[in-house]
Amino acid sequence: MSNYKVTVVHYGHPALKGAWHYALALYNQPASPTAATIFQLTRAEGARNFEFTAPTINVPSHASAYQGELPIGQIPATDAAVQHFGLICKLVNIQNETPAWNCQNWVAEVLQEMAKVGLEIRAYEHNALVAAMNAIRK
Repeated sequence: MSNYKVTVVHYGHPALKGAWHYALALYNQPASPTAATIFQLTRAEGARNFEFTAPTINVPSHASAYQGELPIGQIPATDAAVQHFGLICKLVNIQNETPAWNCQNWVAEVLQEMAKVGLEIRAYEHNALVAAMNAIRK
């Protein structure tokens, strides 16, 4: 059985120190191998509340804010596995009441949940994920 690669994508701008956005990329687009389904949190400009938005399909490296990707595992190349992946992303608790919590925390928590249910995903604690992402930043 084949698998779909999963990465954590790092977006930001070198001039904005510490303003880094993390998202999950699921490379499940066989017709376009560089395209991925992106799972992420978003928030309105100036607002504190994050929300899980519908996944989008794009080529992460084409984004002007792209800073790199960290491969973190794979899932089976089945519709059921993709649906399970998306459900885990959607069900991880968004902690808008916690001021220091953000999309980086969400990604780390999603990875931990995926590893708990037996997916071939490397789980990271928040600080370890930030360190790993900083090491690959372009």
